[in-house]
Amino acid sequence: MNRFRWVVGLAAIILLILAFRKGVLEAALVAFVVGAAGGFIQDAIATKFRWWVYTRTPFMSPLYFLITLPAWGTLGTVVVGSFWWLHKFPFLPGWSIPMIVTTALLIAYEGINLKTKSWRYYAPAWVVVAGWFPLVLGFRITYTLVH
Repeated sequence: MNRFRWVVGLAAIILLILAFRKGVLEAALVAFVVGAAGGFIQDAIATKFRWWVYTRTPFMSPLYFLITLPAWGTLGTVVVGSFWWLHKFPFLPGWSIPMIVTTALLIAYEGINLKTKSWRYYAPAWVVVAGWFPLVLGFRITYTLVH
């Protein structure tokens, strides 16, 4: 778990540096805030209905705000950046981009969770997998509406 914290923190710093160098720092910060706010809302709902729990950073604890919330922000930034980057490939049909982004992030995040056991689901696996699609699209659509 300790290494994962550093990976998320390092990813956030790298994303901010890249955004600054590309001149899109404002867009990256908006995506980060959208991700953090969206993640917070989802965690509040999930905690109330016991869909998942964080084993090491309980909801509303200081560690939640220090680690989990920035991880949500980083996810939001990666979602928006991935859509932007994949749109540069003219051979990709538009409908495939959400599928590619969602599948890649699902494998990355849930794969990390299999190793770290940072959160535990009470919902069936098919619900978890299906939930990633509205999660990614929700971040993307919210970012588009806000920015």
